[in-house]
Amino acid sequence: MRRLYFLLLILLSLPLWGQDRDLIIQLVELTGQEEDNFLVQGFAATDRGPFLSSRYENMNDNSIDIPLRKGVAALSPVTLINLLSEGGLEEDHRVLIIGEEASYCATALSRSGMEVYLIDPGAEASAAYSLKKDNSNLNGWIGMAPFDFILNLTPGEKVPTLLINQLSTRGILLSPLVSEDLFQCWFKVINEPAGLSLSMLGSASVFPLF
Repeated sequence: MRRLYFLLLILLSLPLWGQDRDLIIQLVELTGQEEDNFLVQGFAATDRGPFLSSRYENMNDNSIDIPLRKGVAALSPVTLINLLSEGGLEEDHRVLIIGEEASYCATALSRSGMEVYLIDPGAEASAAYSLKKDNSNLNGWIGMAPFDFILNLTPGEKVPTLLINQLSTRGILLSPLVSEDLFQCWFKVINEPAGLSLSMLGSASVFPLF
């Protein structure tokens, strides 16, 4: 009877395992990362669907970014994996993620085993993961600094100085910037011992400006 019980558990778990496996294969093909990459593993373990409103539930495609409203987009796992990899995120980094629709990324990174902190005004922090949130302002997070990696998902004309001040030595900040002519790009700041290193990663045109 006990053997039959365990066999039943294994059989019931197979469809779920297959879904995760399919997503891993898809993410590997679309990002060029290795199968055991911590980002691939974290996002493969996180269903994007529950983080999208019912209005967009039919758009749960893992390669599609969804512009939602002014300055807010639901980035796909493919975009996030590529961005975080190019930005220099490492598995042992202590991470802060900021912005609406940031909970999906924070949950995926947390499920990969990373120490993650979250500021998302519209989210409910899960007790199952190392996620924390603050609905008021960034000042309350100064006591949690420094962070090795900060991902800011709120576009603006300038990189927030307050975020730069919360970086560890060699800490990295990624933030979307919008110029006067509405050109969007990802801006990377590294807090080098000799001073700040600034560079542009590429287009960030998914953030709607209407």
